[in-house]
Amino acid sequence: MEGLGCGETYNPSTGQLWAHMGPSQIRFHEGNATTWPGEPLAVEVLIPRIPSGSQHVADPRYEDMLNMLGRTLDTKIVEEMREARTGGEYAALLHDAARKNKVEASEAPSGWGPAIRRIASGPPCKNALALSDAIIHLPKRTQVQGVARFYEHYIGSAITKKYAVYEAQALMDICMVHFGPGAKLHQTLTYKADLRYTVPSNLASVCIYVVDHVQFHLVFASCCDSGGCGWIQSLIGKP
Repeated sequence: MEGLGCGETYNPSTGQLWAHMGPSQIRFHEGNATTWPGEPLAVEVLIPRIPSGSQHVADPRYEDMLNMLGRTLDTKIVEEMREARTGGEYAALLHDAARKNKVEASEAPSGWGPAIRRIASGPPCKNALALSDAIIHLPKRTQVQGVARFYEHYIGSAITKKYAVYEAQALMDICMVHFGPGAKLHQTLTYKADLRYTVPSNLASVCIYVVDHVQFHLVFASCCDSGGCGWIQSLIGKP
């Protein structure tokens, strides 16, 4: 997290370590390391490249962290440098500390860093701006279709669906859920069908913010209509 320029918060009472990346967080729990049920580059982190000596650089530690990672860390951390998928020039494929998962750290598109920084967020961080994508594999295409229906019907999310033809039928292979917390930041949660994987039994939780109170009520009502809000009602003490 230090190498990526994330903010850090540790809660000893819960054993949780939070990595802050602007409006995004990853929360780590004490225990055995587990493998994310997605592709090796399951999580992509946007990092701004700031020219050395720029008047906007208040701390030399902020300068061009991506190049620092690529040049100074060996292959125990950096597997390869590659072309960025998010509009920047470079990306680095990194191993996590337990070598269970990989992270793709990408440069933000030129000039976008300040706009993303202005989005409401948690504690200040150094170079990391936000999560841009997380990829989850499911074994069946029908499960990917179910995911798309859930986010469309209950959350009201914008969805991109990608199909492939199998045995003369068009079946959904990929579902991308879109989020837009602020100017210049586009985030996605991507589900892909892959027979090599099983349904995750210990998947991390995802916290999704809706745009306003009205939208929250619509989401709540949709879930309650299906009988899925009993646990929420028990928490807030209302019928």
